[in-house]
Amino acid sequence: MNVKEIVEKYINDNGYDGLVCDLCGCGKDDLFPCGEDYYDCVPAYYNYCIECANQNNCKYFDCENEFVYSNDKCFVPTIYPDKEVSGDA
Repeated sequence: MNVKEIVEKYINDNGYDGLVCDLCGCGKDDLFPCGEDYYDCVPAYYNYCIECANQNNCKYFDCENEFVYSNDKCFVPTIYPDKEVSGDA
């Protein structure tokens, strides 16, 4: 088992959606696409931002991206409460 497989197993076993660090984030289906040093990466959750009801008060919202990987899980409902939203997780 290599490091990538160990990380994939940990992410899946513990309910995470990917990894995040100061510079980037990646989904569990495409780990380490940047090819950079991943020693600072931490397990992360996929947060769908574009329809979030808390965009004006969120420290993660970036209108250039419709989603963000964060070590905090967003529990704010979307602006469409009947719509089920899921990421690439």
